[in-house]
Amino acid sequence: MFGSETIDKPTNRPFTPDVDAYRNVNHQTAANNSSYNLAVTANNFKFMQLWRTNLAVDQKLPGGVIGTFEAMYSKDINSVYFRNVNLNTTDGTALTGADNRMRYTTPRIYGAAKPTPENPNISDAIVMSNTSKGYSYTLTGTLSKEFKGGFLLISVIPIQIQDPLTTAVLSHNRCGGIDMYPETRIMRTSPIQLTW
Repeated sequence: MFGSETIDKPTNRPFTPDVDAYRNVNHQTAANNSSYNLAVTANNFKFMQLWRTNLAVDQKLPGGVIGTFEAMYSKDINSVYFRNVNLNTTDGTALTGADNRMRYTTPRIYGAAKPTPENPNISDAIVMSNTSKGYSYTLTGTLSKEFKGGFLLISVIPIQIQDPLTTAVLSHNRCGGIDMYPETRIMRTSPIQLTW
C-alpha cells in the first residue's frame, strides 16, 4: 500500500542482492497513501479441486491396423473465481444488437475526486472465491499400423471442447474467469488457452 511505479528500460535500477534496495522508492507513507487497489480472499475459499475421468479402447482392425478411441472429461469442483466488488453496476449502458448485456464504463463506486487517506480512491477491489462452472472434454481417434523395418504410421483426430475458467489477481480480472456481468451472473472465459 505504499505506491508503485512503472519504468520502461530503467537505468537507475541496477541489479543488487539487497531485496530492500528499491522498496518504497517514492517514500510513500500511510499519511499520504490515498489511491490503491485491493485483492482479498473469501472466508470460505477452497483450494482448487478437479474431477477428471477418461476411458480408452484399443481395437485390432483388419489389415493389422490398431484403432484407438479415447474420451476424457474434466469438471471443476472448486475453481478460482474473481469478482470486482467495486464495479459500479449503476453506471451501465446496454449493448445494442443480439448481445444486449450491460457494459459498465465506470470502474468504481468508491473514491473521491480528490482522494485523501480518509476517503481514498480504490480503483479495484477484487475478491477471490470459488466456482464450479468450468469443464472440458476431449475426444481422440487414432489409427496406427506398424510395418516391417520398424516404420510406424499413425493418424490422429483430436477434438477438444472447453469452457475453462482459468486459474495474478488483477490480470485475471481482465483476462480470466471473472464476473463481468454481475446482474446476470454470466461468466466470461479466458481468451488465453494453452493447447499442445
